[in-house]
Parts: sequence; structure tokens; C-alpha cells
Amino acid sequence: MAGQNDLVKLLLNQEDLSKIIRAKSYYDYLNRARLESIEQLHATQQSIEKNKSDQEQSLLSLKAMRDTLASSKNKLVEQRDKRTKALRELQQDINYQSARLAQLGDAEKNLKAQLKKQREARAEKELVADKG
Repeated sequence: MAGQNDLVKLLLNQEDLSKIIRAKSYYDYLNRARLESIEQLHATQQSIEKNKSDQEQSLLSLKAMRDTLASSKNKLVEQRDKRTKALRELQQDINYQSARLAQLGDAEKNLKAQLKKQREARAEKELVADKG
């Protein structure tokens, strides 16, 4: 607008026509440059808004992934705890069975020893009975 006022002033003052044309060309050039700058600014603003929107989407996606990972981690911890408990119970059962097996082995030895004594005692009685 200021450029147009200067142009009108030049025309009203009836300045040299070549000066007027040169000034008009200068003002037109400045106006185009200003419009290009404004368009670039708008394009930059749109790009920033798009980047902001993309960033928000990425952030939401990352939060969803974090929540999914946290849930998976909790499930894995629960499964590990269950397996650890089951392993402990199996180890206790194995220990009990081993102790029981050892007791039965001792009982077997005692029974064999008693049977051997009884056989020996019976063999002695038979020998005494045969002699007598």
C-alpha cells in the first residue's frame, strides 16, 4: 500500500516517466519478493504442523508399544514365578522320594539280615535235631 501511495505521489507530482516506471518495477519486485516470503512462511508453518502431528502420532505409538511391553513383561514374570514354584515343588518331591528310597533300602537290608539269621538259626536247629 505504501508503495502504491508513493507511485500516486510521483504521478501527481508529474515526475519523470522513466523514474515512475523504474519505481513501479522496483515496488512490483519488492511486492513479489514479499509474497514469496509469505508463501514460504505458510509452507514452513504447514510443514511444522505436519511434523508436530507426526510427532504426536509417533509418541502415541511409542506409548502403546511401551504399554504392550509392560504387559508382556508382567506376564513373563508371572510365568517365571509359576515355573520357579513348580520347580521348587518338584525338587521337594524328589528329595522326599530320595529319602523314602533310602529308608526302603535300609529296611530291605534289615529284612535280608533277619532272614539270614533265621535261616542260620533254622539250619542250626536242624543240625542239632539230626544229631540228637
